[in-house]
Amino acid sequence: MLSVKRSVSPTAIEESVPMKRVKTNVSFLRHALSNNEKFDVDVTKSNGDWSVQIHHPATNYSYRLLTPPCPVKWSDLAPGGNKGRFDPPITISAAKLTVTLNMMQEDKWCAERKVFVDHLTAMNHTILEKVFEKHEPLRKSFMDRAKTLIKGKKKSDVEAMAKKLFIKAAKLPLREKDGQLILSAGCKAYKKDVNDEYVERDVTFYNYKKRQYECSDVPLTVSGGDYVGVVFQPSFYVLPGNASFGISYRLDNRSVVMYKRSVALQACSNAVLNDNQRSYVFKFNKDKVYINDDKGRRYQMRTPPVRVKYCDLVDGTLGKFPGVTEANASLTASIEALPESHEWFKHFQNMANDCGSFLFEHPQCLKNVKAELLSTAKDMAEDMGQTVETAHKNMFLSSFKVPMKDNILRVSQRMFTKMGIRNTIPLFDKDGKVLENATVSRGATVQVCLEPTVYMLPNGTCGIKCNMDLKNGITVLDNPEEDQIENVGIYDISDSDEED
Repeated sequence: MLSVKRSVSPTAIEESVPMKRVKTNVSFLRHALSNNEKFDVDVTKSNGDWSVQIHHPATNYSYRLLTPPCPVKWSDLAPGGNKGRFDPPITISAAKLTVTLNMMQEDKWCAERKVFVDHLTAMNHTILEKVFEKHEPLRKSFMDRAKTLIKGKKKSDVEAMAKKLFIKAAKLPLREKDGQLILSAGCKAYKKDVNDEYVERDVTFYNYKKRQYECSDVPLTVSGGDYVGVVFQPSFYVLPGNASFGISYRLDNRSVVMYKRSVALQACSNAVLNDNQRSYVFKFNKDKVYINDDKGRRYQMRTPPVRVKYCDLVDGTLGKFPGVTEANASLTASIEALPESHEWFKHFQNMANDCGSFLFEHPQCLKNVKAELLSTAKDMAEDMGQTVETAHKNMFLSSFKVPMKDNILRVSQRMFTKMGIRNTIPLFDKDGKVLENATVSRGATVQVCLEPTVYMLPNGTCGIKCNMDLKNGITVLDNPEEDQIENVGIYDISDSDEED
């Protein structure tokens, strides 16, 4: 376990771990981790503009910190950051790389984070005190406000009140929210090049193995539940007219250390995949609903033997329907129950029903949609012979889309990744050996590795879908010859408005 006060020789580390950039290297990480006690705050005025610089007293370099291992609550660290999110969409000039960390979750690193949080709390307070003392426009603004609140008091009393008001008004990236202590850090996702054009900023990732930092050759995906450390630089900002001000933690050099992957994101073992009717739970986070098993793992599963009714794992839907592009094209298949898989189909239907009920009962899910349906339910409940509450729920559940009808389940996978790389569903024989250059025919008996996911679209459409797993793919138990296949259509286009 790393300690925030541990000092390490930079030379030894530089020799053992390859560098990626001069300014973002392993000794830089260690320095940010171990030299975090002393800092200076300079508040100066130049050409009429006020600036606040936070730096190391010995080197005069910007003051940087590396967090201990922290569980990720939310992140946008992929190329482009949060560009295009929300309504209206975030523009390229405003897009940010961001990460939000849960600082007080109980785990083996909790003690380290507590020490770190104590340091940050003291640091934030010191920065605000220094700014209040020397930043004349802000100081005057709050002194004037304090004078109106405590008229006739001594100057020292007025100043004490002004400082309290100033500190209380400051925005901080370390704060309590929903009963959790969270830390937020970020920076702009794009910069301008020499041609004055926007280009994406890279994030440098490190793996932590055997008490060493190893630069990752490939970008990593950071998701909720992962344990990471991030390098940030505290800075003080003031918006025009002193409308808002505070401290921000800027992702310095965009360096992220991956300590531990979330259990919920780790691929399941074959034993877990074959336990295809295990318990499940639904979790809501940041306008999304996730499905995990009762041990927090991804709800991946391998179906019992099923029969393929429709299948297109090669050409997909691209070019076959209006409006289908590489961005929303899918590889698709429809599977139907065999005697040995009827119980699993019932299990999936029960899961879908429970998922719809979870969305209906959760106060943060689809609030506007449920409000509109409630108004309709009040008008129609009597005609339906139901209470308003029952009518309201039944209306919502009837709009919740499930990709199964008459024991035929529709499964799919994106045809292309978001980077434009074509996906392939791997095929295996019953012994687990890869089938090269093979295809799945209609009528084949297979076992499909699936992961159900929940979607909620901006227009209120919601439902559950089944994604074919790109690692474990499909196990082919029996594959009929072409002359044995009945002549039926490939696509079932009913209920085709599910999420892309």
